[in-house]
Amino acid sequence: MLGLFPSSLLAQDYEEEDNLNKGWRYHGLYMIEVQPNYQNSVLGNTYAKGSGFGLELNTFQGLFITKRIVLAVGSGLNFNFNKNFQSIPIIAEAKIYYEKYGENGIYIMLNAGRNLPLGGFDNGQTAKLGAGYVLRSQRNYSVCIEVFKKSKFFDDPENAPEQYGALSYGLAVGFRF
Repeated sequence: MLGLFPSSLLAQDYEEEDNLNKGWRYHGLYMIEVQPNYQNSVLGNTYAKGSGFGLELNTFQGLFITKRIVLAVGSGLNFNFNKNFQSIPIIAEAKIYYEKYGENGIYIMLNAGRNLPLGGFDNGQTAKLGAGYVLRSQRNYSVCIEVFKKSKFFDDPENAPEQYGALSYGLAVGFRF
């Protein structure tokens, strides 16, 4: 898993102008998401809608392909009070920063991917749209705060081809290297 490599070994020095002109720049991000959600679930043959709550830990590893755009891939663990919705997300993400190389300031992001099941459902999809703010705190890392809307859909092996979903609004906090 990409998140197991120490980010400090891959990170470039923010202060060295020469590194900025020689090629793409590394972008590593570790986030924790808190996501109250609205879930569609099934009871027998009738649908019931209810509220849930999730906590997700993610790591993203990518590159600045321009001075303001990052493309990254990531993975994580999604914990949910409804065990059917627990999963391992495998995600591709794009971010657009307002400031060059996301030093400080706002950004918007979009990610999408697959959910590998840990609970009662089969594979599913995930997508997230959000905005965030970067606070540069030290030489080689920054603190990030995000607000987002996320949707997840899973296949139910007992009621194929039905899908069940969770719609979330949430807050994430993390560290960028």
